[in-house]
Amino acid sequence: MILILLPIDISLPIQATTSPLVGITAFLLVPFMLRKIVVTPLLIAVAFFVVYIFFHSIFFLVYDMTQYQIEPLRFSSWVRQSAALLTGLALYLVFRKVFLSIRYSLLMRSLSIGIVLVLVVSVCTLLWRLMPESIFQQVVIFFRADFLSLPVLTQPYRLAGLSREPAYFAYYITLIALPLVFAFIEYNGKFRWSILFVVIFLIGALCLTFSLTGYILLFSMLMLGCILGPSRRNLLRVLLLGICSLALVFFIVPGNYAQKSIDLFFTGYFEKSESSADRLASLSPFYAIFSSPIVLGYGLGSTPFHFYDIVPEPIAAIVTKFQWKEYPSFGSLVARLFTETGIIGLLFFFAIGSIAYYEILRIQRSPYNDRCPTARFFHLALIGTGIAYTTSIGSFAFPYLWFWLGLIDAHYIQISVSGINSPYDHS
Repeated sequence: MILILLPIDISLPIQATTSPLVGITAFLLVPFMLRKIVVTPLLIAVAFFVVYIFFHSIFFLVYDMTQYQIEPLRFSSWVRQSAALLTGLALYLVFRKVFLSIRYSLLMRSLSIGIVLVLVVSVCTLLWRLMPESIFQQVVIFFRADFLSLPVLTQPYRLAGLSREPAYFAYYITLIALPLVFAFIEYNGKFRWSILFVVIFLIGALCLTFSLTGYILLFSMLMLGCILGPSRRNLLRVLLLGICSLALVFFIVPGNYAQKSIDLFFTGYFEKSESSADRLASLSPFYAIFSSPIVLGYGLGSTPFHFYDIVPEPIAAIVTKFQWKEYPSFGSLVARLFTETGIIGLLFFFAIGSIAYYEILRIQRSPYNDRCPTARFFHLALIGTGIAYTTSIGSFAFPYLWFWLGLIDAHYIQISVSGINSPYDHS
């Protein structure tokens, strides 16, 4: 059930940048996942990362609150980011346990339900805009407004599925849905027509999010896949399909959000482009490395309080026009980590990625690696996820990184630690 919730956001009674339903569910389930935990290199790396951040954050929280005698903003921001980090840890532990407990066929069926559900809502959203006052309007309102309390309408022709924003929907398609569809092709050993239709719908939905980050992620992963493999021929087909679909959508919907963002970027009007200003702000911590104590980190949740110390005033003024003035932040988890945990915390984060890649190599060299076709796409998914968390995802609460870490670690346990056959067989 938890795998079906991956593409679904929900509105919370508190203001939050992201509120994935799967994260809230994992937070409630994690107490039941703590028995018989198998220790792996990746688990140790994640544990060190979380423990370091908490001890580091408490020290700097006390320092800030005694040195500056600040209002509750600093403490409330620490609580929010601590909750996001714990949600990420819960997601990793729950995914890890779930993937250890189910067969590959059930894994794919569960994820397929989530993919089909968001595609149905996306198609209904598009049909509603083409045919106002139709049954499709009622379907979209039921799922988004009545059931999840999400905004019903986004910008014209921008699809969001069951996510809070179109960009979040684009993350799900590129980082979860498409890699798993590619794995399903490997699982069946051939490119079925039904899978082709799913790929077409996913690519079409991604194009209609008009998310530049989604486009960059898609084409980066596909081009790397065409170079590194596996399934170069199928990935090349999808790459060509993506290029043709994007050209068609830009022709049918001129002056769309993505086109306007590109125009604003190249003309220098960053004050009118949220994404451009956000990317510039995310570079600021690295520019400030020699002019502030940022190399040590300001502590978890410190970004809103020290935002104006790090980001140049003109850029900060632009960013706060699009964000909450009380909680300005970075659209990059790497930038946030460097700001809040310093170079050591960032190195711990990179160590997680390195150890995950080490486990991928162990899995792929195992005689049982054919039992999990998804393993052939682990490296592409990990690279794509790294790009996303460097450029546009700024919260621990997003499930994508933890999904792949949990899946990688679960398969590593079954093949490399336990020395037994993987549960991901073809039965």
